[in-house]
Amino acid sequence: MRAMGLAIFAESAHVCGMTPKELTEFRARIGWSQAELGRRLELSPSRLADYEAGFTRGQERRPAPIPKVVELACAWLEEHQGKKQPLADAEWLALLRSLAVSNEVIEDDSREAIYGKPRGL
Repeated sequence: MRAMGLAIFAESAHVCGMTPKELTEFRARIGWSQAELGRRLELSPSRLADYEAGFTRGQERRPAPIPKVVELACAWLEEHQGKKQPLADAEWLALLRSLAVSNEVIEDDSREAIYGKPRGL
């Protein structure tokens, strides 16, 4: 449930706050590779590389702003990465609600609830 709620906002909640340089410095400070930080944020290493570069790779380069949820997750990781205690359910729900995650996603984290019904092939 928790992971799916954050994954939704990783693609939709773009707010300019954390810069690519700050993200790269954060990752270096905690000593994680792009693969490790991506795993913890549920992002692919290539997406994380886009955020660190500030733009997408490929023929048509586009800006790749760092989503606010990534910034918040990095702040949380920096504060808690050495601690082994996860957030209590009430704390987690409060965090999701503060990020404006809908109650439907919080209550039902199934694929259909998050993405809608699958289309026919």
